[in-house]
Amino acid sequence: MLVLTDSDALIEADTLLLMLVLTDSDALIEADTLVLMLVLADWLADTDAEVL
Repeated sequence: MLVLTDSDALIEADTLLLMLVLTDSDALIEADTLVLMLVLADWLADTDAEVL
């Protein structure tokens, strides 16, 4: 589990999710996971994160 302290990263994740117009709930879960992974990868590249 990662402790996120950068609110900009969370806002970016929300924005990307809103941009994905998906109606299939399974696809939404997969997209949510993928977007969070992409944002976390970018966030971790610029920020020190504490891994629990």
